[in-house]
Amino acid sequence: MTRTDPNTSDRILAKTVLWLVPRFVTPNHITILRFLSIPLIVYLLLRREYHLAFPIFALSAFTDALDGALARTRGQITEWGKLFDPMADKILIASSAVVLIVTEMSFLLGIIMISVDAAIAFAVVYQYNVKKQILSPHWTGKTKMFLQSLGLSVFLLSFIAQIPFIELAAIGILYFAVCFGLLSLFIYHSS
Repeated sequence: MTRTDPNTSDRILAKTVLWLVPRFVTPNHITILRFLSIPLIVYLLLRREYHLAFPIFALSAFTDALDGALARTRGQITEWGKLFDPMADKILIASSAVVLIVTEMSFLLGIIMISVDAAIAFAVVYQYNVKKQILSPHWTGKTKMFLQSLGLSVFLLSFIAQIPFIELAAIGILYFAVCFGLLSLFIYHSS
């Protein structure tokens, strides 16, 4: 295990949420939980059960911040977590994007989002296989993940609330996420 210093958001989560997480629960357990939630989310999205999919998706997306903060504040950063935490994020976002964006919103936006995430994943795998290093997440990638999660959550809310302008806000957030994804890809490519 390696140790990095907690950042501001980690300290906020430590004061508000992390103290609720029992000591026997590790960040890797939370990452595994995110992996396990993905088939349920996809199933609910395919059935258009958005009122059920929304809280499960939002909670699953939140576990990305939770496991990272837990790892840094408890000194439980592992090589497994560095590799599989971002993979869980990308699978959660890509599978949700395929079902929601490609079928309900914009085929082009969905393809762009998935392509950028796939390119980032390939860059990370390349760094791991060729250079034998695991790249630490950059703030641009974290911002991309946050915006993707927010955009998809807002999009789900637009179906639940039946308010069209909320869908437009979701589209704007998701295009903004693509910009951060491209910036993140550039940074990973430069490493």
